[in-house]
Amino acid sequence: MKTKWMISVLMALAFVGMATFTARAEDKDEKVTTIDQIPAAASATIKKEVGENKIDKVLECTKDNKTYYEAQYTANDKKMEVKVDADGKVLKKGPADEDDKDKK
Repeated sequence: MKTKWMISVLMALAFVGMATFTARAEDKDEKVTTIDQIPAAASATIKKEVGENKIDKVLECTKDNKTYYEAQYTANDKKMEVKVDADGKVLKKGPADEDDKDKK
C-alpha cells in the first residue's frame, strides 16, 4: 500500500513540475536573432537608426501578440536600443531600459 501511495505522490509531483516548466517556457517572449533574419523593412530601419555604430544584439520580441524587433548597440560608450515593427516603423529609440540588463 505504501508503494502505491508513494508512486502516486511522485507522479503528481512530476506532473506539477512539468506544468510549471511548460508555463515558464511560454512566458518567454523574445529570442536572439540576426539583422539578416528579420523582415527587410525592419532591418533597413534598424541599420539607418544605428548608423555607423556596431549592433551588439538583435532580438525578435512578442508582446500582446505583436512582433517587434529590438537592436541593442553602443553609442558614445552608452548602451542604446532601437525597437521597430515588421514594417520598419520606429517604436522606441534611446538608452537601453534598465530592466533589459539581463538580456545582454
